[in-house]
Amino acid sequence: KDGTYQDGRHPENVLFTNEKEDVMRRDFTINGILYDPMNDEIIDYVDGQKDIQDKVIRAIGDPIQRFEEDKLRMLRAIRFSARLSYTIEPGTWKAIQTYYTNINEVSVERIRDELAKILTEGQASVGIRLLDQSGLLNMILPEVSQLKNIERVDGSPGDGSLGKVDMFCHTLLLLDHMTKPSKELALAVLLKHVDWNLARSICGRLKLSNKEKSHVLSLVQQQSIFNTLPQMRESELKRFLRQEHFKDHLEYHRLEALASHGKLDIYDFCVHKLAEYWSKHGNLLHPKKILNGNMLIKLGFKAGSSFKSMLVEVENLQLEGVLSTEEEAIEYVKTHFAHLLNDNP
Repeated sequence: KDGTYQDGRHPENVLFTNEKEDVMRRDFTINGILYDPMNDEIIDYVDGQKDIQDKVIRAIGDPIQRFEEDKLRMLRAIRFSARLSYTIEPGTWKAIQTYYTNINEVSVERIRDELAKILTEGQASVGIRLLDQSGLLNMILPEVSQLKNIERVDGSPGDGSLGKVDMFCHTLLLLDHMTKPSKELALAVLLKHVDWNLARSICGRLKLSNKEKSHVLSLVQQQSIFNTLPQMRESELKRFLRQEHFKDHLEYHRLEALASHGKLDIYDFCVHKLAEYWSKHGNLLHPKKILNGNMLIKLGFKAGSSFKSMLVEVENLQLEGVLSTEEEAIEYVKTHFAHLLNDNP
């Protein structure tokens, strides 16, 4: 059995004991069922089978004592409840509502990882609602909890759908539409209505890696671009569609559309364009470059800041089908950037 939990998470030592004492120190009855393979027998000291049948999450023994031993168990109870569609037993729920302020004694990394599981293992909106009702959300992410009763204008005046919606409720709607999201997408959805600077602060507070932070903040920041896609220059559109994690960007847009006006025309436009650009003609989003810096130097151009604009413009024209060969690219830069040649007076 585990020794005392001085840090609210890890036992100071582990002592050998019998199987019943081991079970009585576990978290919930549904996790306290043993199996004896020698006798092909289920051993259940805590009525875990009945709680599975009744779809109940129940702490083993005194719930406060279980949570004192390991405070992260409060989040685990909510995760199991949301994922399995089980009800948290009243005594266990009351203990969470009584003891929730102690959650911050657990390391940020462990809280972050458990939150990610709540957001990605199924029925995230149920999990976030339970976190809010228990008081845990206000301890972990007060910025999200404080979205309640703050309204935003939603819908379109043209079709009569314009109206006001509570930002917290809208966040739950977004979460409702998620299907097997990445951790970064789920967190970006949760932070949808949080100020961008606060979202950046939250990513730091949760100790996300730089790559994870960039992924989340990019999702939050770029959603407004989607409505402009049909009017974009083709090269600009292709660059947008080929960005890293575009699958998550597109899914975020789908969630936002379903939770707001229900129109998926921009989503369908992107799907159609992706299919077109990845057609039998080859990968039109990432064509092999027909010009590079070394080639510009050989042509007599002086290396400098102008190289980037020249190469970007050539790639734009390549993406748009105007230029397709090295010869065409060379002729283009010699004609349009002649003033940058070294021998030009």
